[in-house]
Amino acid sequence: MLHKRIFAHACNLAMAGGLAVGLAASIALPASSAELDTVRVGWCTSTLNSGAVPWAVAQKLGYFAEEGLELKLVPVKSGNECVTYVASGELPYALPAVEPVAAIIAKGFEGKTFFTLYHGATWRIAVPAESDAHTVADLKGKKIGVASMSSVMVAVTKGLFMNAGLDPEKDVSFVATGATAPTVLALRRGEIDAVAKWDAADFDMQRVGVKIRELDVPEFTSPSLGIFSSNKYFEEHKDEAAKIARAYAKGSVFTIANPQAAFKMLYEVYPETRSTSIDEATQLKNDEDFLEVRKTIWEPIASQDGKWGMGVMSAYGDYLNNLAKWGIVERAVKPEEFITNELIDTINDFDRDAIIAAAKAYKAG
Repeated sequence: MLHKRIFAHACNLAMAGGLAVGLAASIALPASSAELDTVRVGWCTSTLNSGAVPWAVAQKLGYFAEEGLELKLVPVKSGNECVTYVASGELPYALPAVEPVAAIIAKGFEGKTFFTLYHGATWRIAVPAESDAHTVADLKGKKIGVASMSSVMVAVTKGLFMNAGLDPEKDVSFVATGATAPTVLALRRGEIDAVAKWDAADFDMQRVGVKIRELDVPEFTSPSLGIFSSNKYFEEHKDEAAKIARAYAKGSVFTIANPQAAFKMLYEVYPETRSTSIDEATQLKNDEDFLEVRKTIWEPIASQDGKWGMGVMSAYGDYLNNLAKWGIVERAVKPEEFITNELIDTINDFDRDAIIAAAKAYKAG
């Protein structure tokens, strides 16, 4: 079976501040940090990026503090390692993509994605703008940059080559390029011909002046990323799980209503997301452009009944079956095996209009 070694380790473990004037009525002041319970959530890449903005907003504006929590995002090398840490109990929650979740569920681990972050795919395969590649098949004989060799995109890209009638073990090679800077350097030096990462990584490259073009990959239709926990921990901490997701949802509503203020909060809470090679105004413009694209798979849609985080089982289409076909998972997994909407009504129990009004009134420093 194709590339199961990527998931073997995870599966084996599985088996064994101040606020702007006028916001006080809408946003509670944070409680003392001594009174808050720290909750650790695995961020499934080695570096934080623009996708962390709602988490930063929820911290800055006290949404987590209102829930009695203090968030700690923990960068982890890959989604595969994220599910490993959830399986071992090292992390209570993580934000992995659907591929490593399906793989560990197929192996027999019992886990739950109780909040779906995006109702569409965030994976992208991109090439330099001047490249003559327009399809996955055009990458035959090319070198593809990935975040790490344990990234699920290694296995997925090999599966896409299979669908294109190519030999994934002979017709493509991978180079671990890590974060944005080394990836950009590798592209400019010609050490890689394409990049297989997520949409935020593409924007990170574009914001430092690299012109890239995303390939059309029709297989990328499935919902992606979610807040994932083991069944055991989830059953014992449902109240905490709902609080985490509700704070995130609030941060999302604020971000969409006032993206400029939200991204400034991101740079403050997570300074590593602020580029040192461009001025803040340029980065803000880039991040707002990124948000416009991400919104299409982020905001609730009709099939989600307008509720943040609702998992729509039918939206997975053939993607989970493809994962089995490609050998990424041991068997075809059904979304009902790991998706639950049990907490969705509780998570969405907040005043969206008040948050939107507060966001529009907020004056960023």
